[in-house]
Amino acid sequence: MDNGSEEEVRDPLRDLVVRRVRYHTNCRHIAANRDGRYQSLPFDHLIPLAFYTTSTDLKKIHNISYIAQLAVQQYKEDKAHLFSDWQKYCKALNGKLRAMAAFEGAVRLVGQFVPEPERQAWSSRQMTSMRQVIPLVESGARKTKGKRDDSEAKEAPRGTEAVVSWLTADHAAALSTKRVAVPADMNKVLPLLRRFIFVGNKLSHTRRAELRGGLLRNGLSDTVRLHLHPKNGEDCMLEVRVCRSVGQEISMAKEASLEDMVDMFGNHLFDGMEMSRCRRQEKSTGVVGTTNAV
Repeated sequence: MDNGSEEEVRDPLRDLVVRRVRYHTNCRHIAANRDGRYQSLPFDHLIPLAFYTTSTDLKKIHNISYIAQLAVQQYKEDKAHLFSDWQKYCKALNGKLRAMAAFEGAVRLVGQFVPEPERQAWSSRQMTSMRQVIPLVESGARKTKGKRDDSEAKEAPRGTEAVVSWLTADHAAALSTKRVAVPADMNKVLPLLRRFIFVGNKLSHTRRAELRGGLLRNGLSDTVRLHLHPKNGEDCMLEVRVCRSVGQEISMAKEASLEDMVDMFGNHLFDGMEMSRCRRQEKSTGVVGTTNAV
């Protein structure tokens, strides 16, 4: 029966827009694609998008401008503070991305005091100048590291995979290849690895080749290795081959947020890393928010 009113149909995208407690991964995703997919968004839309959505959802959405508008609406309803969130956004980043985000935010803040007719042109000039300078700095850095990069390129594995591992030169030299626990029984490894890592391993070039060619049967794999140190009390190294996208997520997390690494690794592996000698040495020197133990 029509009583003159219709029930409002809720936009399903609105359900995706909610303040996130864990925002670091999304901040890095947006910053890394600032000059690409998110180039058209003004800065005061970018920050709400970073804190009110997730990178997983954004990758599936075609109309970025619309989801950004929804994020801004909710941002205003919640009376969130742009300046405070801008600082958090910058802290979630590292290196060049942090510098660019800090610069863009500063331009936006200073731009408020530039007369309206000149504001847009002034802001555009500042951002253009920054984008002209950054590549020059990167080029100089590459030249100084050229010799090392060439040698690393020769040793880097081919295909779409990365290795979750870190060792100092001395520690690596001490790890004997005869003391490596391989192959791994993936049926026993699965309960120890978080799904994020396990799926990344399954999508790696080497693991797919194993499964496709039947090189190792009965759930065995050479893509998970435990390197044992010959001396008691020293750290072991867990080497897990994962696909490039997962490797990049881990690389960004270890530089910016240990909170994200808990979700990626799970409590079992994360606690093991936290108890390692490498990690304890970092903490003793004041390194808390990031780590080289991965």
